[in-house]
Amino acid sequence: MILPHFDFAASVFCTTNKCHLDVLLTLQKRAAKMILGLPRDTPTSTVFKQLKWQPIEARWRKQVLTYVFKSLHGLAPAYLDIFDFIDHAHFTRHSTHGVIKPAIKLEYGRRTFHFYGTTLYNKLPNAVDDIHNLIDFEHFIKTHVL
Repeated sequence: MILPHFDFAASVFCTTNKCHLDVLLTLQKRAAKMILGLPRDTPTSTVFKQLKWQPIEARWRKQVLTYVFKSLHGLAPAYLDIFDFIDHAHFTRHSTHGVIKPAIKLEYGRRTFHFYGTTLYNKLPNAVDDIHNLIDFEHFIKTHVL
């Protein structure tokens, strides 16, 4: 009941300032301990393992990467169709893998969903290019990235 609220705004809050992320992480930790009825000084890693939860930042990275994958493979709504594969004939370091990064002029542009999603996706191993199924992609992220 709590996790969908954190996941709902992943594309908006994923690029938030560190101080705001810390507040949300604290909220997630407190909620987890309240669900299990544990004292506040219980180690969070134990609580998250017991609930099979991931920290909020890891959950958001997974959500953003899933949105990018859906957009690249025609599974996303039209408003998320903003990502394109790198596609050129000459050899470069990124000729076989990657997504075109948006050109940004201001530092503020680095906090956009488009830039953040592209950066995360381009950091994935090249093996992601062989995945064309959403379920396989989510499994790949869970086992290799997070």
